[in-house]
Amino acid sequence: MRTIEQYLKAKPEIKAWQLRKIRKESYELYANFQQVETVRCNNTVNYTALVHTEGKEKDRIGESRVSFQSAPGLFKGMIVETVERANLVQNPYYELSAPWALEAGVNPVYDLQISEGIEEKIQEIAGKLNAIKKSELNQCTLVSYEVFLNRFETIHKNHLGLELQYPSTRVTWDFVLVSPDNQLEINGFVNRRFLDHLDMLNSLKAESIHLVDLQKAKAPPTGEFPVVLAGDALDNLFDYFTAQSSGSALYFQYSGFEQGKSVLSGDAKSDSLSIDSDPGLMGASGAGFFDDLGFPLKKLSLVKDKRLQHFSVNGKLS
Repeated sequence: MRTIEQYLKAKPEIKAWQLRKIRKESYELYANFQQVETVRCNNTVNYTALVHTEGKEKDRIGESRVSFQSAPGLFKGMIVETVERANLVQNPYYELSAPWALEAGVNPVYDLQISEGIEEKIQEIAGKLNAIKKSELNQCTLVSYEVFLNRFETIHKNHLGLELQYPSTRVTWDFVLVSPDNQLEINGFVNRRFLDHLDMLNSLKAESIHLVDLQKAKAPPTGEFPVVLAGDALDNLFDYFTAQSSGSALYFQYSGFEQGKSVLSGDAKSDSLSIDSDPGLMGASGAGFFDDLGFPLKKLSLVKDKRLQHFSVNGKLS
């Protein structure tokens, strides 16, 4: 990373830069019909460089970004091309983050279970999945599954002297479950930060109930009925409110929300809605310490009692 950093500093046409290095260690397990076929370990190092060049007008900058792996000599040509692309762009000026230090405390995106004994842990998971009986899954068949245990080490630097470093983890599990009559299947995909947040057996049991129901399901009559939303459907409902209260929606003027006013409409007078953005929420997929530009993240109330309190703005749009 030091060589890339020195190269960026030595190019006078680059007025500002940031560099992010992510080292990933991944233990991957593949199984068919509850028989393990492959267990392997992958180690990769990826870089992302952002460069700014001098703008052709006041309050404008050239800007471009490139990602590459740690191949000797490869990055120099890619940086040159990135600078050339940046000169073709004229974006509004913004500054990168000044130096600051991570606060001491519990890392919300790092699972200590995966920090040590990761190879034994993935074998333990396989043993539990392979021991599941069809009778526990309403006679459905677990056709295949994959489990990835990932550890990351991230280093973030920029031309102002900012240097941040932190570890994180991610657990990925996908599977194919087939109905008792072999006519229907569910392809599940689950992504978590912490292993304890991944309840594989109960997930399979719930999906097996859905498959059995689908075998005898019929289209409902047309009409208007009260419904209960849960799980993924409920997540998708809140996605609308978080997207509309984002800084991008405000900047590009497609948000239908206005600060201080209700985000609900129609006959929603009796409904209550509050949404917080909490980067310190333990195990949350979007949790973390800083944004893509290195600015520190903080907890923010987006919606309280139906009214928009703040837009969620990153360092570039603030």
